[in-house]
Amino acid sequence: MNYANLAEAQILSGDIEDGLKNARTAIEKADSRSREAEGLLQLIIGKIFAGEDYHEEKEEFEEICKEGIRKGWEFDEIHNRLEEGDISEEQEKEINEIEEIYKDGKEINTIGEYIVRKKENELFI
Repeated sequence: MNYANLAEAQILSGDIEDGLKNARTAIEKADSRSREAEGLLQLIIGKIFAGEDYHEEKEEFEEICKEGIRKGWEFDEIHNRLEEGDISEEQEKEINEIEEIYKDGKEINTIGEYIVRKKENELFI
C-alpha cells in the first residue's frame, strides 16, 4: 500500500487527521529516502491545511531533497485543491514553497541506480 498516496487523497478530501496519520506511516515504512520525502511532503501539506507547525519536517524535507531523490510526485491534485480557493493565501504560498523545494531538489532518476545512505544505523536504498 502506498501510504503517501492515501494520505494525499485523505488530506485533499478534508480528512486531515487520517491523512496526517497515513503520512506518518508512509515515513515510518519508507524503504528509500525518496519514499520518505513523499511521506514528509504529505505530512507538511496536511499540517499546512491544519494550521500546525511543520518547520521541523520542512528542514528534514529540504535536506533529503538536497541529497537527491527519485522524483515522480505530481502536484496536479494539490493544484486542483488550491484552485478551489478554500484555503488562505498564506497557506497557498507555503504549499507552493514546499513544491519548489521538491522541484529544485537534486534528481536521481537513472534506472538501476542505487544510492545507499546511512541514517540512524539503517540503510536506505
